[in-house]
Amino acid sequence: MAVHNKKLEQQMKNKIKSLILGTILAIAALFTYTTFADSKKELTILDNQYIQSYEGKDGIWITIGKSKNALENILAENHTNYDEFLKINQLENAKKIPNNSPLFFPYGEARLSELELEGKSREAVLSEPDKLVWPVIMDKNTKITSRIGRRWHKFHTGIDIACVRGSIIVAAADGEVTEAGWQGHYGKIVKISHPQIAQTETIYAHNTHVMVKSGDRVKKGQIIAFSGTTGKSTGPHLHFEVRYQNIFLNPEHFLPNFPASLEAIAQLD
Repeated sequence: MAVHNKKLEQQMKNKIKSLILGTILAIAALFTYTTFADSKKELTILDNQYIQSYEGKDGIWITIGKSKNALENILAENHTNYDEFLKINQLENAKKIPNNSPLFFPYGEARLSELELEGKSREAVLSEPDKLVWPVIMDKNTKITSRIGRRWHKFHTGIDIACVRGSIIVAAADGEVTEAGWQGHYGKIVKISHPQIAQTETIYAHNTHVMVKSGDRVKKGQIIAFSGTTGKSTGPHLHFEVRYQNIFLNPEHFLPNFPASLEAIAQLD
């Protein structure tokens, strides 16, 4: 009887071992599949209100304003080298520094260390090389208000993304800026070419400020503008287009799904 019980006990142990081993193998297989599925994705760093980038430097875009000693205070706070500040903003000297448009202040190492200690870092997301990221840094106020297609007896050429004035607009993919500035009813725009994504172009319209210029090379997730309502627009939003040889494509075919919690349909511009 004791021998029989021992056999049953041993058989039970063997079954448990088999189940454990099977579970481990299944988890390993799932992990391998997931890793392989994501192997084509790349890590994309998204600029935010704390850390932004321009010409390979980390820093922050700031409008100086007219307050006394504003420039000196901003340079000191961000541990920015004065000569580097002039060079990256293509300024000859302090007398020609504009006070009503954003300027880029490269961070010194000390400022970057301070931000790291404060837990103020950028978000990293996985993104496929031939896909775009959403061009607006989203919050609870961000929503799609109009999609591509017929609207008010006209063809709407892109998607409208409502956002607070001054929201950060980022490059949806790596590329070269081909236009930056005023363009009729589009207001202040940025146009970026993406040879690596089937020769497409992306257009970002109605901005308050544009921080890049024609010829700049930009990275996916890099800040390029602050949102606004310039041009023909009735409220702050980004009008976003994807084009191929001046043919309008549906931007949402190139983008990840919009967060369901932020969805809302209304007409803006």
